[in-house]
Amino acid sequence: MYLRSRYPLKNNAEIKEMLNSRMTGSIQEEECIDIINYMYNQEDAEILLTKLKKFYIFPSKTAEMKRLSREEQMKLMNEKEKPIIDYNVFQKIILDFQLKSHEKFLKNFVQLFRKSDRDINGIIDEVKPEYILK
Repeated sequence: MYLRSRYPLKNNAEIKEMLNSRMTGSIQEEECIDIINYMYNQEDAEILLTKLKKFYIFPSKTAEMKRLSREEQMKLMNEKEKPIIDYNVFQKIILDFQLKSHEKFLKNFVQLFRKSDRDINGIIDEVKPEYILK
C-alpha cells in the first residue's frame, strides 16, 4: 500500500520487486516515519519513532569509494548519508509494540478471568455472566 501510493506510476512487478528488496534488506528512515505515521495515532507514532531511533545505522560508503575517481569520491563524501534500519528489526519493534498494547488493553479482563478460573485450567466453569461483568 505504501509503495503503491509513493510510486503510482510503477507497475505491479516493479512494486513487488521493491517490496521484496526491502523485506530482505533494510528500509530508509524516511520510509519508516511515513509508514508509522500512516499506521498509528500521533501518540503511538512518537513512541515507536523514538524506539526506532536506537536502531538506525548509516551505511558505509568505503567499499564503493575504492573504484571511484577522486572527484567522484569527493562528491560521494559530500552527499548526506541517509540512516537505514534492517527490515527484521523494524518489524520486530512494531510487533512488540502491538503486543504490549494488546496486553495493556486486556489487562483488566485477564485479571477478572483469573479470579473466575477457580481451578486454573483456562476455562471458567459454571460462573454466572453477571459475576464477570460486575
